[in-house]
Amino acid sequence: MSSVTPRKAIIERRDEANTCIRYGLYTAAALTACSGVELLLESLFTEYYISVLRDDRDSAREFLAHKDKWNREQELNNQWTLTNWRRFYEDFGIPEKMQARFGKEINILRSGMIKGINKEWNKCKHEIYVASPKSAIHIVEILNDSLEELDFLVGEANDKQASMVQLHKDWQSHWGKQLSDWTAENPDSPFSEVLSRLTPFLNLVVSLANDPRIDFELKTSLLVAAHYVYSAIDLIPDVEDNVRTLVDDGAVLILSMSWLIQQENIGSELIKEHWTGKEDAGEEIRRLEQFIQDNHNLLFPDRRGSASRNIVWATIRRVAEDGPEALWQNYWAEAY
Repeated sequence: MSSVTPRKAIIERRDEANTCIRYGLYTAAALTACSGVELLLESLFTEYYISVLRDDRDSAREFLAHKDKWNREQELNNQWTLTNWRRFYEDFGIPEKMQARFGKEINILRSGMIKGINKEWNKCKHEIYVASPKSAIHIVEILNDSLEELDFLVGEANDKQASMVQLHKDWQSHWGKQLSDWTAENPDSPFSEVLSRLTPFLNLVVSLANDPRIDFELKTSLLVAAHYVYSAIDLIPDVEDNVRTLVDDGAVLILSMSWLIQQENIGSELIKEHWTGKEDAGEEIRRLEQFIQDNHNLLFPDRRGSASRNIVWATIRRVAEDGPEALWQNYWAEAY
């Protein structure tokens, strides 16, 4: 089987999840792997539809009409989550249809397997829940086995694991120049105040995380913040050629450092040692934190059009109080 959904996006989810496991970020690993499964289910559905379309246009149109009708009845407004894909697959017998058409059993489509993944996905998103190493590794293994089963990994090293160093290099290569060019062209934009500091703060966080003098628990928190920047799963999804969509990444790093300097077991001299800016590190962190607080309505407009609660800011502001782990502790569950 070949997929029209870019395989790279799904494989990247698998690699990100593997990296999270290597650093002990099991809830992040589970979320990322579940996101990969969601993309995979969407990809398989599209492949099935195109296969039917090649043989019989009328049957394909009828099948798509059934899907659209189901979408309206469920009031999904085309917002297809892992839960919705699972229910759709069950209601329309998609696994049986696909196995009959492609002549092979596709294990990822087994009802019990999808339900188990969906259950873990909902726990991570909607409850105060920390995934166990066993459950996170299990979901990553399912995603990897499914990619192998569907020949998604042809030409890939099946044991490939992205390192934090490589993720950092890839991010710098992709976004570094875009950020410097945009902030130079828009010096008066409030976004520039945060975006111009994104790269130096990311370098600071990664440098501190690699310092053997930093306690393991603090290192884990710093890696959560760095992974948020590298990951495709964001409160504000990163959009190609639109650096303003990185403003949440910059804010997370700044507020993570604000939280860090409040911890008793890290000294200001250690942070100063890793800081490459000309300003005093502590003063710059406090200044930028205040700027973000004062301008959060502009930096993080509520995409739902509701003035009652801004989900993005409600999540990000907790980082300064509780640390980067707040990003994965369900404070944004109501957004789903």
